[in-house]
Amino acid sequence: MSSTNHILTKYAADVEETIRRLVNEAPPVIRDIISYHLGWVDQNFQPVDSQRGKMLRPTISLLVFEAIIGRYKEALPVAAATNTPASTARRMASARVREG
Repeated sequence: MSSTNHILTKYAADVEETIRRLVNEAPPVIRDIISYHLGWVDQNFQPVDSQRGKMLRPTISLLVFEAIIGRYKEALPVAAATNTPASTARRMASARVREG
């Protein structure tokens, strides 16, 4: 595995898990819309297999956080928010900040 590929996949599973957890916490109608936007369901809200994107924004966020702090898990909600629609991202990030 090339070092670039390793970097791009290093955090992918954690980011994906965080996105799914946060989406599952949303009200059902919002959850369906977000799931459709992320390619997890089709227009009838039936699950589909889809390839995950590069997750470049979350990867950069976590690389920077880890370089400064020495760990990255605490930044997963923010990194997950960078990989979602803008309005959803703001809601997810602000909810996490309020929870402390």
